[in-house]
Amino acid sequence: MAERNDASLSKSHRARARFFREYYAPLGANSIHGLAAIDTSSCLVLYANTRFLAAHDISPTTKLPFPCHELHGLPAPCPGSGDGCPAAEACRSHLEVRRSDTVRGGDGRPERTTEVVAYPLSVRSEYGSTREAVVVEKERDALAGRLDGDQEREHLATIARHSADAIIGLDGDGRILSWNVGAEEIFGYTPEEVEGREFRFLVPADEKSQQAFDAGTREFERRGILKNTQSRLVAKDGRTVVVSSTFSLVRDPTGGAIGVSVICRDVTMEVLLKELIDHQIRAMTVTHEIGEVLHSSRSVEEILQLILVGVTAGQGLGFNRAFLVLSEAVDGEDRLRGKMAIGPSNPEEAGRIWSRLSNERLSLTELYQAYLAEGATHDVRVNAIVTRIDVPLSDEENVLVRSLKDRAALNVLRGRVIGEDSEVDEKLIEAIECDSFAVVPLNTRERAIGVLVVDNRITGIGIGDADLQMLKVFANHAGVALENSQLRESLEHRLDELALLNRKMKESQERLMHAERLSVIGEMAARIVHEVRNPLVSIGGFARMLRRGFESDDPRTDYLRIIADEVARLERIIQQLLDYSRPQNRVDVREVNAVELIREVVEMATIEAAEHGVKVRQSHDDSIGRVRIDPDKTRQVLLNIVRNALDAMVAEGELSVETKRLDGDRFRVTIADTGPGIPPERREEVFEPGFTTRQDGTGFGLAIAKRLIELQGGQIGLRDSVPVGCTFDIVMPCRVDPTDPESRDGDQP
Repeated sequence: MAERNDASLSKSHRARARFFREYYAPLGANSIHGLAAIDTSSCLVLYANTRFLAAHDISPTTKLPFPCHELHGLPAPCPGSGDGCPAAEACRSHLEVRRSDTVRGGDGRPERTTEVVAYPLSVRSEYGSTREAVVVEKERDALAGRLDGDQEREHLATIARHSADAIIGLDGDGRILSWNVGAEEIFGYTPEEVEGREFRFLVPADEKSQQAFDAGTREFERRGILKNTQSRLVAKDGRTVVVSSTFSLVRDPTGGAIGVSVICRDVTMEVLLKELIDHQIRAMTVTHEIGEVLHSSRSVEEILQLILVGVTAGQGLGFNRAFLVLSEAVDGEDRLRGKMAIGPSNPEEAGRIWSRLSNERLSLTELYQAYLAEGATHDVRVNAIVTRIDVPLSDEENVLVRSLKDRAALNVLRGRVIGEDSEVDEKLIEAIECDSFAVVPLNTRERAIGVLVVDNRITGIGIGDADLQMLKVFANHAGVALENSQLRESLEHRLDELALLNRKMKESQERLMHAERLSVIGEMAARIVHEVRNPLVSIGGFARMLRRGFESDDPRTDYLRIIADEVARLERIIQQLLDYSRPQNRVDVREVNAVELIREVVEMATIEAAEHGVKVRQSHDDSIGRVRIDPDKTRQVLLNIVRNALDAMVAEGELSVETKRLDGDRFRVTIADTGPGIPPERREEVFEPGFTTRQDGTGFGLAIAKRLIELQGGQIGLRDSVPVGCTFDIVMPCRVDPTDPESRDGDQP
């Protein structure tokens, strides 16, 4: 297989070598066998313990990873890339491969027989599928062919007595007749302690193990042999020993069965190693997926739920229950308080929720969505439990507070912290209803923001160091993701505040510009009044006086009438300009009947409406009753809008005036006409000073109306009429707040 020299690929291999060294060096250092991890796709040794290196004459200081061909002392390419490499064969077949090889010794050393066991591991990387295998080498002496018959029989008997494997002889009833040194070392019993006892006493007492033993016994009785069956037996000190056993019938010279030979090979190290490797690979895959999902989430609430799903789901870390406890300030005191939890109340519920979802092979995101849709209602019990957790941060003896402040993971077994001579507060055990659990901090870059509490209360499975390590990695991902989400939400909130502030600043700027315009208009109005009013009065007076001096049929009287009318119009413009520019911060609030006031205004306009050929329609809500408003200013506004409507309807039409009481102690007056309306692009201008659609209009009427309504705490707006015309809505409070500085009774300043 050709070597790959890509720099980034080498970096990836170095990272994998660090991973194996970090997690498996302690295991390899204590192993009596050679142990190595090999990448068969690139023919690299990623990890090897000292026994493995020494067996292949490799210096223990050799830097990892290194090419496989160095194991054989041959130039590249690796000779194991063919069919002879057990690691490559295991990866191709996805099955465990066992092989025995005789290796010639160097430097005068004798030959040695090596049993090689290769376990395949499938790993996906950014470069595709990378095939890795764990190789265990067991070494035995090779003496076959060097002894005569009697010597060989004696030698074999000696091997049987002193073999590292357990060789046990049973009678026809399954009682132990012989027990070699290997059996004594593996199980801890002396021959005197076991002779005459049934072999079954080594089988664990649980129902599953007993049923498996009975099934194996039936298979042996049917076939007369049982090869390489793996089982868990119990040693004298209570340890669980994993053995690979072969049961064979022992026959006399005539072929009759006289007993059973049992050879048990201790594969505890291999099985535990494989389980540990599988566990760590699953942990790496899960934490990577969970990390990606967490960091792609935006909502704090969503991240909290994802944390709990990731910890408890079968595709995740697989704990039974998980509790999120976050730090927060309550009445000026920092406390740890339960936020939310996931977990079943009993085994039946656990089976219903996770078993079915896990079997569907969903991704974590899909599992989260499915859980929300189908499983969230099952967590009522644990969410009631989590609310009981409320611990002040000043309680530094509490295991949750210690984990938070020390930023350390703590494992609690039967009420005591493992590795410490300290007991856990009984109140916490009572609160979560479990005395064995793990606590890990949710670390961010600067601090821990809470803790994650997990347990296996339903299954009763202990939480080991590997579980705790995996949980720590996950919690670090979760803490950073949670902090990022909190910062994002805080930033979004701040941006909303800034947007609101910017909007208010623009409004203030517009009001300031409006005030400046009013000031300019006021100054201009004052000058106009001063400079124009007296001449206008003189002109108008002289025109009327001259008109009276002419005969009625004199054509000059028409000119004088026009002069007098135009002077009167100019006087009205000047007066409206003064009304708009003059500050009006006072309202004369009195209690009046709103409907009667509006009817009075409509009646005043009825005669003028008849002259225009306009029909007037009224509809009033008498429940409005008496209100506190400024009647004069309100009457002025209503008259202005009604007259504008009548002027807009040149010939025929309908004027509609309606009142209605609204919620919140308010009432509305609606004035609608069937005139030509106002173009949509100009509707925003209608309340600006100077806006008018009439040739003789002053452009101040609606601007003054808006100010007078707002001065009383009301609002005025324009909306479309169907099919034509304009509709004005005036909304007024039924009562004016006497504490409002812009709403004062009478002539108070």
